[in-house]
Amino acid sequence: MAVPLEFNAAVEYIDRPASEGHGQRTALVCHDAALTYAELQQAVNRFANAIRSLGVEAEQRVAILLPNRPEFVIAFYGTLKAGAVAAPVSFAVTPKEQLFLIGECRARALVTNEELWAPLRARRNDLPFLRSVILVDGGTASASEGFAAQLRDAGAARVVGSRTFGAGCGYMNGGIPLRLPHSGLQVRMPDCARLRTNGMNEVAGITPDVDAGWTEGDDDAALAVKTVAAIAAAMRSEK
Repeated sequence: MAVPLEFNAAVEYIDRPASEGHGQRTALVCHDAALTYAELQQAVNRFANAIRSLGVEAEQRVAILLPNRPEFVIAFYGTLKAGAVAAPVSFAVTPKEQLFLIGECRARALVTNEELWAPLRARRNDLPFLRSVILVDGGTASASEGFAAQLRDAGAARVVGSRTFGAGCGYMNGGIPLRLPHSGLQVRMPDCARLRTNGMNEVAGITPDVDAGWTEGDDDAALAVKTVAAIAAAMRSEK
């Protein structure tokens, strides 16, 4: 049997079944969710294109810190599809061990979720090779960040609530690659460049003046109660 000169597991295990007429067959089942080969192929291709746009190059490492869920499979095969090296990191070990593993493999990008990233966020500077963090359950609050930043910087109001996501601004998404036609140099322009009066942008998110202690899953009533309580506590502390 001839040994192929090039082999990509994503092409073999996802593209090949889809191209051979099995696109509508189930490829992945997780609890109540299921993906066909065609759906999985589309998601894998989107992920591969996304990390390429972030500047991840062939043979660079992409650390994947996720529990057993479809996003892990998509990130794993998407990384391979892009020609990079997938580096799974166990979610069962301690954050200190996770930090070591991510740093040791010199990951250029990390795929994780808010819960697992939270204890690592403060040690971000200990990962000098890491350029991008992709949160599979994250969001962008670009509009609310801009509004909150203007209120605070202008001294127009006190901001009550929770810290904004921080995505969608500055280099949070890796920047936009731009090649200068005359010199041939490639630079990365910020996705947006809303700078604050203190010289910072909104990548880190905007911290409110009064933290209302909101948590995921709070309904409207709970949000209202926590907000009123936080404002009352802040007013008492200023007397």
